[in-house]
Amino acid sequence: MAPTRTNLKRSSTRGHWKNLFLLGLIFFGNTEINAQTSPLKQPEASFRTLSLLAPINDLYYDYDDQKIPVRARTTSFSRTYPLPKKGTLDFYRLLPPKEGETEPQRVTVTEIDLDQKPGSLFVFMTESATNPNRIKTFVAQDSWESHPLETLLVFNLSERHTLVKLDTAGKVKLLGPGESATYPYPQSGAKQALLNVATQEGQNDWKLRIGGPQITLPGTRSTLVLVDEQATELRPLTEDLLIRKLIERAPVPTE
Repeated sequence: MAPTRTNLKRSSTRGHWKNLFLLGLIFFGNTEINAQTSPLKQPEASFRTLSLLAPINDLYYDYDDQKIPVRARTTSFSRTYPLPKKGTLDFYRLLPPKEGETEPQRVTVTEIDLDQKPGSLFVFMTESATNPNRIKTFVAQDSWESHPLETLLVFNLSERHTLVKLDTAGKVKLLGPGESATYPYPQSGAKQALLNVATQEGQNDWKLRIGGPQITLPGTRSTLVLVDEQATELRPLTEDLLIRKLIERAPVPTE
């Protein structure tokens, strides 16, 4: 599955959501779950990747005068890669040489401004409709300090405002496009919690898009990405919301 997008002012319709989650449960979309163990030791500055497209295996970037191959998976985070301290981080492809030349063509597909102190998770989202060698990239904060164990971090990468609630006793939070929020696992220690997600449709209308249990295992943390389902020939008018979920175990202590 390859689903495909900051901060906007809060809508004046916040007063309409209080009764929203009294609706029945509707569970839509496939949740991709992969438990993985964090690496033993990370560089002083590092990043990981995730692809909302197909798996990516043909990107490179430069670090300490070396060409570093980069991989991005769809069902789990990549390994950590060392992150340059400043400047612009270019991810590029090497294409066949032009006619009459011997060196491969270096084509930049996305750039990250490191001087803006970006986050440590790079999410490759969508390819340009006019240029397959341009990829829209979302840069997220995803440190263990801001996203500790037994919490769920939700990124709204859809183009709509969403209302998100985890657990029947949890708080409802309004997330605009590109916004995120962290939700604690149930205090009861339950191994699953009810997740409800609604999208704003028009000025005053909200529609429940996702409603169902999510795994909340002790000693783990979870990341959930919300994205709009893209129209296809079979579903040209779809307005559904898809989720991509990843679970990580506690970090392995370093010696």
